[in-house]
Amino acid sequence: MNQTSNRRFWHPALHLKGDWLAEAVFETGRGVTVKVSEGCIVLVADTNEVQELREQLYRAKQVVKGVKDVLV
Repeated sequence: MNQTSNRRFWHPALHLKGDWLAEAVFETGRGVTVKVSEGCIVLVADTNEVQELREQLYRAKQVVKGVKDVLV
């Protein structure tokens, strides 16, 4: 609820759960790519290669952040 009024704000949401997700290779912790077009949402589970690349990118960003913190 908004702090300044009694109005409620609703946002579209989609919650997916069930064993079928793991069967479709959507394991907990695995990244996904979301593609959206008019009237359609496509979820693509990351391959092991994409997952590793995301992890490498995250680590590289942490290193860059650390360097920036030292320079400031």
